[in-house]
Amino acid sequence: MKAVEEIVVTFNEMNEDNGYFIETMEREELADFIDKAARLAGLEIEEDQDITEEWREW
Repeated sequence: MKAVEEIVVTFNEMNEDNGYFIETMEREELADFIDKAARLAGLEIEEDQDITEEWREW
């Protein structure tokens, strides 16, 4: 989960620094990508759990 937090916080910073470029479609795709990558790395996640929600500002 620490890696998830770091990537989400980094995306938050990039989004803020670049005029809030992450829009609805990108939000969904990024959250799905992070979820899939975390699952592949072995993180056990409930089916409907959003693991980015705690830190996500986009």
